[in-house]
Amino acid sequence: MAFFSRSNNILFLALFFLVTCFLTIFLYSGVNHEYLRVQSMTIYACLVVVMQFTLADFIRFLVLSIDKATWPTKQQDNVVDDSSKQHTRLDYLKLRLETLRAQLLITPEHRDERLNLKYQTIGRDLWLYGKYFLLLCALVLVTRNELLYHDYHFKVALMERNQSLTRGINETFVLSDVYTFINSTLVNAFNPNRTEKGLRRWLYGDHTTKLGVVRLRQLRRCQRHIGWKWQVFTTRDYNTGWKLPYSRVPYTDKYWRIYEPWLAYGSHPDIKGTIYIDIQHHGYFQYYPELSGYVTLLARSSNNSRIVLDYLIEKNWLNTNTSMLFMDFTTYNVDADIFTIFTIMVERTPLGSIETKVLVQSVMLLGLHNLSFIRLLITASYVIVFLQFAKSLIGTLWHEPRQFKRVWNIVDVLIIGLNVLILGLFIKKEVLTEALLKKVEGSSTLHFLDYREPARVQNINEILTGCLVCLATLRLWKVMQFASVFKLFTSTLYSAWKALLSTALLIGIVLVGVGIALVIINGNNSIHFSLLPVGVVTAICLSFGFSNQISPKEQFYGGELLGLFFYALQCFVLAKLLINVLVSLIHDYFMAAKAKRDATQKNEIGFPQFLKLEFADLWRFFRRAPCCSKKYRRRKRTVAQNIDRILKANEGYRLKHRYKAFSRATGGPQNYTTLQAADRIKHNEYIRRVDRLFNVAAILQIQMELLEHLLFDDEGNYQDDEDNYTGRNEG
Repeated sequence: MAFFSRSNNILFLALFFLVTCFLTIFLYSGVNHEYLRVQSMTIYACLVVVMQFTLADFIRFLVLSIDKATWPTKQQDNVVDDSSKQHTRLDYLKLRLETLRAQLLITPEHRDERLNLKYQTIGRDLWLYGKYFLLLCALVLVTRNELLYHDYHFKVALMERNQSLTRGINETFVLSDVYTFINSTLVNAFNPNRTEKGLRRWLYGDHTTKLGVVRLRQLRRCQRHIGWKWQVFTTRDYNTGWKLPYSRVPYTDKYWRIYEPWLAYGSHPDIKGTIYIDIQHHGYFQYYPELSGYVTLLARSSNNSRIVLDYLIEKNWLNTNTSMLFMDFTTYNVDADIFTIFTIMVERTPLGSIETKVLVQSVMLLGLHNLSFIRLLITASYVIVFLQFAKSLIGTLWHEPRQFKRVWNIVDVLIIGLNVLILGLFIKKEVLTEALLKKVEGSSTLHFLDYREPARVQNINEILTGCLVCLATLRLWKVMQFASVFKLFTSTLYSAWKALLSTALLIGIVLVGVGIALVIINGNNSIHFSLLPVGVVTAICLSFGFSNQISPKEQFYGGELLGLFFYALQCFVLAKLLINVLVSLIHDYFMAAKAKRDATQKNEIGFPQFLKLEFADLWRFFRRAPCCSKKYRRRKRTVAQNIDRILKANEGYRLKHRYKAFSRATGGPQNYTTLQAADRIKHNEYIRRVDRLFNVAAILQIQMELLEHLLFDDEGNYQDDEDNYTGRNEG
């Protein structure tokens, strides 16, 4: 097997000596380092080893190959290896004896060479893809932080609901209340009296600080019009108080904080900015761009921030043309090492009311330096297994380029590509994080520190990691096709995909129709049916029993009879009738595939039997171990009675196993008395016994020849005690 190959043994032996020497030097050198220093040294050592395997070895072998091709060495004729061993008759007899003993374990079913090669390939793939999948899952688990969930819900609750000293954004009902929310929650909550080394402590925790200042950004309509339509936002520059025409004065740059709220915020991002920053925010009525609008910044101290708010209120910065207001800022939790990016949205509707939304993203932006020893060990193991995985695929495609057309090899290439892309994004996130931390150290008092770019890089990385897990699971599913359960499930899906697709399409059509009808009838009175996508999703949830967030009375605004009709249509026609049809269809195809499998089943060994014979020495070693060996128990019977009882039990087990195999092959137990099938079973058993008897006779013959070779010389004379003793030691 691949696990016991010579290259793997050399690798494990080299790693053992390397780790042993490293630990010995580290423990007995007398030099003590702090934990983070040791962690960094370990990370750099692992990176050097990875670079050695990936880049340095490639360059070294490339140079050696060019050297061999340019200056080939002269071939030496008649080279004799002095260390070669001269094999004797005794060595041949020993080898023959081991061969015959191994043949005792091999039945006629084990002699199918095509099946053995198939199982050998499956075993190698199972070992490679199995350990890769397990280490990938372990890596995903150890890199997740459960504190992010609690941090997210805690911060959302603080911003949405009223607290003892601050106001929630959900309690703002008109546009003028936004100033009160900003003053209460975004200014006073960060008390200047708790300032320490320039970092403002939060009212709800000394461990949380705000980085930079709060940024206010609003999007304004070009002009008011009769009737609501998709709004176009203005990008013109204004004078103070939104006055036109705009005129630039010489001291605009000097007093830029006064004129900045009235100047259009225009940014032309590069390619990476377009991917990471230039997004469209989804509001209740339309989409809002990220890199446009009118921006103003609050100050770091609460007094200066109130001065800015008073100036904005006096000059009427938020008025009837304001369509959307974004409030952005970032906090950092020192204890949990979590960055939290806040985006509070206030959308002004055409009716004059406002709709609010709180977007909170909790991210751990620091990477390897926060990993424990177990996490570092799993990461290093994953890197080694990934290199083995890539080496196997590259070797296959290098020697057989046609294999690239196979679908599963394309999946392997996608897995390698996703790993490289995830690694690149991880490095990109680390670089951005380091740059932002340096900016925090030397930033001025009135800068907005944008942490959204590394956070969105982290989001993309998490999405790609999920895709990688899906591809690895799919690839492992292909390897597991040797098992009858996986093979049966795959054949069922392959044969039933047309029927399942048509039935699912019918269910989808009915669901969309019911959702549209419910939106038309109840959309003006229920938030769950106000929009078409939301109404269709609500109908799906109610059909499948998820009714915690919706009440059935929300469907009765068109009348009780019509509401009862739609309620019965969802709860009985969809949930009971059509879903049961889908399940029954899958069951019928599953039973048909199972009957087809049983009818075409061959008399061949399974994969566990192949592994048991392949690792016979290892199996025998564990059986002989003191903890696994069975002790003899008489149980008030003689030795002859115990032997006879064990033989009868083994014979009964073999008959039962052959009876089940025969029943599957002949269609059921009612055909077991068929004379032809019974004769075939007896004939196969007779051939198996005769074959084993011949093997036992050959083993006895070889043992007699070995005994004769050890006791007598070539002339047939009995050897003396000294020669006999020496011969026995050699044997």
